[in-house]
Amino acid sequence: MNISLTKCFVAALAFSTLYACKKEVPETHYHTQGTTALKQFALFLDGKGYSATYTANQQSNGKIISQTSIGGNLVFELFISDSLTPGTYPMGSDQECKLTLSDDNLLTYYSAIEGTLVITSHDLKNDHIAGTFNCKLNRANPASEKFVTNGQFNLDY
Repeated sequence: MNISLTKCFVAALAFSTLYACKKEVPETHYHTQGTTALKQFALFLDGKGYSATYTANQQSNGKIISQTSIGGNLVFELFISDSLTPGTYPMGSDQECKLTLSDDNLLTYYSAIEGTLVITSHDLKNDHIAGTFNCKLNRANPASEKFVTNGQFNLDY
């Protein structure tokens, strides 16, 4: 009985030592474009600039999902296939990259109907992805369009 307790204690001590020694990721880990570090999530919506006030990221069912609150009532969801490598990809509801927007507390949604997402880096080992995007968003009822330009993401998931 004492041997099992001792083994458990040693295992717990080893785990806590390894976890405590976990390497912190420095700011320089994040992708930079030119000389400017990309923001965690930012964009221009119909010409007005916004940066994230809250972002939650996860990887689920082959997708990287970032849900972002901007301003008081704008909620964006960015979906990117987790297998994509750096490159340029089309955006849309039936594509591997898509963006949705709710501007009325999640009652109605705009969806990307055309656009481009550029993955500038995707570190699968450290679960980090960065890039830029531009797209046109459409809402069916009531009919409306919005335009996203100069979008950028720099996400740990």
